[in-house]
Amino acid sequence: MTVGARAQDDLQKVDPQISSSADVYNLMRDKLERANHEEFWVLHLSRAGRVQSEELISKGGQFQTTVDVKLIAKSVIDRLSSAVILCHNHPSGNMTPSAADDQLTRRIQEVCKLVDVPVLDHVIVGPTGFYSYRDEGKLR
Repeated sequence: MTVGARAQDDLQKVDPQISSSADVYNLMRDKLERANHEEFWVLHLSRAGRVQSEELISKGGQFQTTVDVKLIAKSVIDRLSSAVILCHNHPSGNMTPSAADDQLTRRIQEVCKLVDVPVLDHVIVGPTGFYSYRDEGKLR
């Protein structure tokens, strides 16, 4: 039984289950909360909601990063993702999404919808917390 419990603990660390925006924040905060530049990540999920891979899509400056939606679409198809979660940081500490964040989220949702892969959330990480599109009712 001890071996089984250890194997389950290892699975949780290697293949974490995502069931809330707080789970995303806890997974990504070490990578993003102290960065002094923007980074945009995609979490590729299995049907069970486990993270299959974390992919850095782009790195930018203090105020923005350029995200190529076509690269995200290719990545989703290549990894046979069942769902994705978008995640990026705001080094300024203001976690409110910009109009550009909203537009990018809609574009990624549209592209992923074509291949039947839902965007479950878009989480913005800051030095003192996070903002979740899902929690705020901003995802369609």
